[in-house]
Amino acid sequence: MQQIGQIEQRGVHGHLLNCPLCASIGHSGCWFYGGYLEGLLGAAVAAKKVRIRHLGCRSAGAAQCSLEIAH
Repeated sequence: MQQIGQIEQRGVHGHLLNCPLCASIGHSGCWFYGGYLEGLLGAAVAAKKVRIRHLGCRSAGAAQCSLEIAH
């Protein structure tokens, strides 16, 4: 994941630092990262369904893109 973006993890929250896909106003690339993480983590944790919830996005004015990981 580090190859396509820098992520800082804090518990169940992931923060995309300077997300290159969310640079323009109104264009959120967080959905790409969320889907990618669901597939990656879902394959690793086969017994449980992994869901990603989008908490904030730079393209919507947040300081950084934030995702929450739930299973």
